Order: sequence, then structure tokens, then C-alpha cells
Amino acid sequence: MMQLQVGGDMSLVMAFESSAARYGLEVTDNSRIADCINLHGFFFETSATPVDMPQTNRSTSAPKEQPAAFYLQIRRLKPTDTALNLGSREKFTFSMRQDRELMYGITVQWFDPRTNQFCSSESPIKRQRFGFSLKTCKSEVFEIRPGTLPFRVTFALFFPPS
Repeated sequence: MMQLQVGGDMSLVMAFESSAARYGLEVTDNSRIADCINLHGFFFETSATPVDMPQTNRSTSAPKEQPAAFYLQIRRLKPTDTALNLGSREKFTFSMRQDRELMYGITVQWFDPRTNQFCSSESPIKRQRFGFSLKTCKSEVFEIRPGTLPFRVTFALFFPPS
């Protein structure tokens, strides 16, 4: 409850790397996947959207789907957004604060069977003010081309003191 009273400030924790709230998606095919999350009364949609068509692997006789490039993004949701189901609107407190500064980072992890190793790619940690308008409700797009499917995406979110 305390976090709602101070506008979501996470002032007792100062290190983004160790204190950010983390949410994940698992991408198993070349289709769009999204999830709605609630952090201290602020609702966000995290999404992974393919940007090109899958190709087939010509080195084997059976076609094998290769992963497409994906756009990864965070979007702030309004209380009336259709991405939120009715249960979320009724059960959870919704912050009406027009804008809020957020620090975020995106990490992608996959297993490469050719090298038998786990691989990862990280976006730089960004700091952005999210609002309800079209210009301010979306994060920068992070584009990734993972080596294989499935892959996992982690969104780390942190409200710095305002």
C-alpha cells in the first residue's frame, strides 16, 4: 500500500540491476505475444512482435522454422484500454497519474543447439517518462534476431524516485 501513496517510488531500493521488478514472456513460434502487468497501480503491456516471415532451413530434408526478427516493446495502458480484461479493472487499484518516469531494460535468452550454449542479448538500460498520449505511451523498440525458438524475454522495470 505504501508504494501507491508515494506514486510508485521505489526509493528504498536504489540499484536497478538488483531491485527492478522482472516480468517475462516465452516466445515459442513466430507470432505476436503480449502480456499485461501491474506495477504499483501502473499497467503496462509487454510485447514481442515478429517483423518478417519465417524462413525454412534448406540444409535438411524436412523444413524447419527459423525465428523471425522480433520487436520488443513496453506500452503504458489507460484504465479503459481493451488490452486489460474486466477482472483487472475491477480488482486492482489504477494510478491516474498522467505520466511517470520508468527505468527499463530488456533481456533475451535462448539455447543454441549448434554450440550447446545459452546465448543472451540485452538492451541498454533506458530511462523514459511514460504517459497516456500516443507519443509517450510506448518505449523505444528493441529489435532482436534470436538464434532459435523458443526464446525467453525478460522486461525489468523500476520506478526511480520522482
